[in-house]
Amino acid sequence: MQASIEGFLDGSAPDGDFALEYHIGNSFSGETRLRLRGTGDYEAFSTVTEGRRQLDFQGRLERARVERLVAALRDARVWEARPADRERMLDDPLAAIVVSRGGEEDRVALPASHISAVAPFAAAQAAILELVREVSGGAVLEAGR
Repeated sequence: MQASIEGFLDGSAPDGDFALEYHIGNSFSGETRLRLRGTGDYEAFSTVTEGRRQLDFQGRLERARVERLVAALRDARVWEARPADRERMLDDPLAAIVVSRGGEEDRVALPASHISAVAPFAAAQAAILELVREVSGGAVLEAGR
């Protein structure tokens, strides 16, 4: 994951080869997902909204905004995230960050209840959710749990 993130930021990999995906929740607890390509194309949806309506968003971000998000993941060192040293509750949804580049994929996933105790994931998630709220005009209420 680190190499993919750094490769995107230093320009050694084509933008079209890089992708980031974030997902948290499920149909019971509410769900939020972002798919973002290095080209700036994104798709997002969430049911963590007023009235729990599913809202969908898509568009294209400027490269500088994509770089800002990817740099936040680098600065957080998200690839170092590991679940906290405690059991996962039965109804505890997973949160995942997936980075892919050129067909290779790296994933970091945690039970949502562990996120606050895992600083690298919490910081990366905060940056991702800031973008989700931005592209939704504030309609997505997801706080990361």
